[in-house]
Amino acid sequence: MNPTPTKYVTITAAIVAVGALVLTDRQTAMAQPPVPPPTAVRIVSPLPLPVTGGLIVKNLDERGRNPYFQRVHCESPTSNGCSGDTPPIPAGRRLVLEHVNASAQVLNGGTIQSLSLFINGVAVADLQPLLISNSSGTANYVANDPTLLYVEAGDVITLAASSFSVTNINASVRLSGYLVDLAQ
Repeated sequence: MNPTPTKYVTITAAIVAVGALVLTDRQTAMAQPPVPPPTAVRIVSPLPLPVTGGLIVKNLDERGRNPYFQRVHCESPTSNGCSGDTPPIPAGRRLVLEHVNASAQVLNGGTIQSLSLFINGVAVADLQPLLISNSSGTANYVANDPTLLYVEAGDVITLAASSFSVTNINASVRLSGYLVDLAQ
């Protein structure tokens, strides 16, 4: 059986097409630059590296940038309790309350029942009053507590003081910490 010339032309055309594809692929691979092997970076001198230009770092939450101090006072000459409020925490800020220092006085032999802090009407801290003097019908108490409370924008801190008997009560609290700017 003799092959026909059409078969030879078809086989030859197929071989030429495959060869052309192989050569084209090889030329494309050869046209790309070789990838160099990775090398280690070595700094010889000077150490430490010199820095040029301005490098400014700013800690927006640093407690010394926005200190907070507030005094709240209350008194009542005719009942066994009093309360006083701070102004609301400014918009866009959060108070980090770190320390509470309180004092209270009661007259006529009364004793302090409670010294408490509230945020928006919710009790958050009960201070432990310590009797430091009791003379001439006046009992003097203090409380000094480190604390960590987060108070949100718009919130109000309330000092509430009470005694066991109807008497003249006078109380103050000093709150300290710092404000965090939430807009940053």
